Amino acid sequence: MPTCAWCGKEFDVSTARRICGQRYGAGIYDDYYPEGDVCTDCAVEVMSADYAAGAALKELMHDDDD
Repeated sequence: MPTCAWCGKEFDVSTARRICGQRYGAGIYDDYYPEGDVCTDCAVEVMSADYAAGAALKELMHDDDD
């Protein structure tokens, strides 16, 4: 089993791809980590932060025409 480049924990790449894909869309893990060297926990932490930042930006940019 490979070890995470960030935290050093052993992980299964296919499980990381599956979990990230279920949460954020198919293929997202490979978009972020084409080398497949980051565990699920570290990957989800980064992806969830990006998702939250995107949602906050979308809300800030919402054009309220009321």
